[in-house]
Amino acid sequence: MLTKFFIGLDLGQANDYTAVAVIERLKPEGDAYHVRHLERVRGMPYPAIVDKILKMMESPLLKRNAALVIDQTGCGRPVFDMFTDAKLDPIGVSIHGGDAATHDGRAWRVPKRDLVGCLQVLLQSSRLKVASKLELGPMLQRMTAEPGGSQKETWLVASRCCCSPVGSRWRASSNSDRSCSKRC
Repeated sequence: MLTKFFIGLDLGQANDYTAVAVIERLKPEGDAYHVRHLERVRGMPYPAIVDKILKMMESPLLKRNAALVIDQTGCGRPVFDMFTDAKLDPIGVSIHGGDAATHDGRAWRVPKRDLVGCLQVLLQSSRLKVASKLELGPMLQRMTAEPGGSQKETWLVASRCCCSPVGSRWRASSNSDRSCSKRC
């Protein structure tokens, strides 16, 4: 069954924001995506976040129809394993400054420039839309205009989710000559 929804999760440290984005793939080919949910929470313990995501993924719309993509760059493997232990079958993404995407099973290492480039292609080609009624929608749109901003959690979640190995046709092959437009 083709995954229709992607849940991107950027786990913050103790005093940082944790950001969640739910993105819907509109066509089976992955040509267009809509951001359906954006949320930021601060100070929530990791076990409570696991429970929150579990409940979200058990909703009728997302159950067996969503992939969970977690940025494990900052939180590390032990926190990521909490989601695995909860049977959420997450995909882990570690972001690095290199030039090649690699993976081992469901763990991916992806260059930041690939995520940024992919998100820019999706936005500039109008293939990524943000629901106008989302409270954090304007923040996401501002952050995509200037991704170097100091509060970039939601922007990064959206890019990780949309440009993850399952969120688009982009696959981590070591072919660095492939253009971003083909990856996205």
